[in-house]
This record gives sequence, structure tokens and C-alpha cells, in this order.
Amino acid sequence: MSHNKKRNTGFVYEALVRELTKALIIEKNDVKQKHIRGLIKRYFNPDRPLGRELQLFKALQEDIEKEYAEKYMNVVKNEYSRINQKELEQEHTKLINEINKSLSPNVFDNFVPNYKNLATIAQIFSHKTLPKEKMMLEQKLLEDITIKEQKQKETEIDDLTYRIFVEKFNKLYGDNLLSEQKELLTKYISSSTDNGLELKLYLNEEIESLKNKVQKLFNDEEFKDNTQLSEGLNGVVEFLNNFSKKPFDDDSLRKVLKVQELVKEVKLNDQNNS
Repeated sequence: MSHNKKRNTGFVYEALVRELTKALIIEKNDVKQKHIRGLIKRYFNPDRPLGRELQLFKALQEDIEKEYAEKYMNVVKNEYSRINQKELEQEHTKLINEINKSLSPNVFDNFVPNYKNLATIAQIFSHKTLPKEKMMLEQKLLEDITIKEQKQKETEIDDLTYRIFVEKFNKLYGDNLLSEQKELLTKYISSSTDNGLELKLYLNEEIESLKNKVQKLFNDEEFKDNTQLSEGLNGVVEFLNNFSKKPFDDDSLRKVLKVQELVKEVKLNDQNNS
């Protein structure tokens, strides 16, 4: 059967998130990103039909143990049946119209990696899907969300890697981390779970903030009168200005942490000398 992706709640949400990422990282359009945040907050609030439907979309993308998988799907479908379909359709129409008018129809052309999976879930939820086809789709989805032994092992390895990383970093830095450094590290460590989206959003704002703070250091008398410090500061400015042109790796992480510490130290020195 045909599938209307504009009325696929899971797809529209993901498409808006990618449009938000473009507005922040590529276009650097504050007005646009605030507008998209507003759309997401209003339409996908858990208390509204689209928000409730989105939660159920996400529920059917989670891994579940094989013995509970079928029962789990039935519970999700039962929860879905409680959503007022008339209100849901009205919300879909309003959101589509608002995206077309206030953003662009091109939003619906954004590439969403798990589109096929989202289309399957939408057809399972749809009352228009024929029983036989729905049964086949459900069976395929059950196979996808059922935890396999290998997947369990991979998860255990990922968890172990995460714990080792945290332990090593805590031993290295102890309690000396700044709050902003801890936030950066938290998002860096967890970036594999959301394709780095939260990390990218955080870095976009943090790098701009650091640029402004470093720029103010040029007015500091200590930096003005010291050629070596001035040259070092110029190197920091160059790193921040070219930050978006290079992939973010461990070396970039260490440099951002150092800049955060530099800005904080200078600020503390100013407060102590005042």
C-alpha cells in the first residue's frame, strides 16, 4: 500500500530534527532554529496526539527480549488505539501546513536513515492496512526489535567500553573538571547513541561562546604586553575559527577542554586581582 510520509509522525519528527541541525550547524540561522524548536515543542508535547504517537513510534524501535516481544507489541498497539484519530489527523494537517508555510516543503525531502522502519510502524498503526499485510509487517518488525544473542554481547561490550572510558578520565582529571567540561564530556561519551546530534548542538553554541570570550582576552593588559601569550591566543582563535571545517576527534576534544580551562583561569585571575 502507498505510504504518505508527511503524515508519518516518526518521519516528520526526524525530518524536523535534521532541519534544526542544518539551521544550527550549516546555516547558523538563529531565527529559524528557534522556530523549529518551537514547532517540535508544541506539536510533539507528550500531552498532545502527535507527541503520544511519537512515543509509541519510539517504543517500537526499542530492543526487547524475544519472549516478551509479541506481548510488548500488543501493549503498544493497544495504547495507540486510545489516541483520538480525528484529533491526530487535525494535528497532522496543521503541522504540515505550518511547515510548508513557515519553513519549506523541502523539509519533507530531508534524508532520514531509518525511514523504512518508520514506514513499517506507520502501516502497522494504520487502520487502512489490510490484515494479512499488517500481520507480515508485524512479524518483520518483531524480528528487528528482538534482542539477539550477538546484539546483547555487543551492548555489553559497548557498556564496558563506556565504563572504562569514564573511569580512566576520572582518574586522569579527578575533581578538577569544570562544569562546562563535564557537560562536553558527557555529550561526547554518549554521542554514539544519537549519531552525535546532541554533541553537535552543544558544540555549535559552546564554540561561539568561547570565540566571544577569547576575543575579550585581547583587551587584557597581560596579553597585550606579552608577545608569547598573544601568539598563543592567536593560535586559539585560529583553532576556533576553523573548528567546523574539521571532523571532531579526540584531539579536538582535548583542545576544546583546554580552551574552556584557559577562559576560566583568566576570568578567575581577573576576579582575584580586582
